[in-house]
Amino acid sequence: MCGGRRPPLPARDAERPATANGFDRPMASIAQQRVVSWNRSHPASAASSETAAGGKGPFPPATLPERQRGSAAALPAGIGGPTLAIDKLAVPEELQRNAPRVRERGADYTGEVLIRLATQRCGLDSLAESDVLDVGCGVRFTQALINRRIPFKSYSGVEVYRPIVEFLKTSVEPHDPRFRYEYWNVRNARYNQDGGAMAAEASLPMPGTFDVAWLFSVFTHLDPEDTAAMLRLVRGKMRPGGRLMFSALIDESVDGFRDAVPDSPLLRAVYHPRLMRELVTRSGWRIVSEHAPDPEYFVQASFVCALAS
Repeated sequence: MCGGRRPPLPARDAERPATANGFDRPMASIAQQRVVSWNRSHPASAASSETAAGGKGPFPPATLPERQRGSAAALPAGIGGPTLAIDKLAVPEELQRNAPRVRERGADYTGEVLIRLATQRCGLDSLAESDVLDVGCGVRFTQALINRRIPFKSYSGVEVYRPIVEFLKTSVEPHDPRFRYEYWNVRNARYNQDGGAMAAEASLPMPGTFDVAWLFSVFTHLDPEDTAAMLRLVRGKMRPGGRLMFSALIDESVDGFRDAVPDSPLLRAVYHPRLMRELVTRSGWRIVSEHAPDPEYFVQASFVCALAS
């Protein structure tokens, strides 16, 4: 596995300048980016907001300093009327389901670290022009995108734990049209024992197609049959030229696959690298790069994949 160039680690909250966002750009430029992305998809809204502003640009000039100070600012009117972007998202502790070390460092910080890493390894400078699919989304990346002011075009999360989806659909989705969430009632021995078989699923429960997909700490809880099914289902959601990044527990001493904690099924699903590569290629992907575990970046072994030609 290659090490690869890594992005610089972001500053912790206490070290961040008041006007910084997740990629060290002024927050005013992030407000502008949000509107630019929205207006590309909603030209009618762009025209109406320019008229309201009395000049060029989607917002009156006075709006940007207000955004920079951290207040909520209205996005352009879309279907259903104006929508407020969220400046700060606080998540109930019971919905934080990451490892203790990750929780100790904080969802905002560790989420931004992984977003930076995925962005770079997928060959992008930022996510400002990318529609992102996150399967097994949890709450961390939503928190980081909002609280660390990271630019992105859209973010769609699929999750098997219903309370997380209910929280995000209530607290985020109605207030920012770039976010979408769907509950997936699919069986998993660890998280959702009553769902349907993943191999029988025809498609992921999220409309649309995407430029970037990531799955962090998902294959670490799937057996080979479900890993193959997941790779197939994600492939069906990718646009030409899109990239997938996922993490996995990889161990060359394992004979194919091992469920490492028998008393806790799929707590640690461990793969020999050869088996993981076979599952990837059989599912219609080609591997662009492989990376060793990187504790500093809170990630297990990871793979970046593209659609096979």
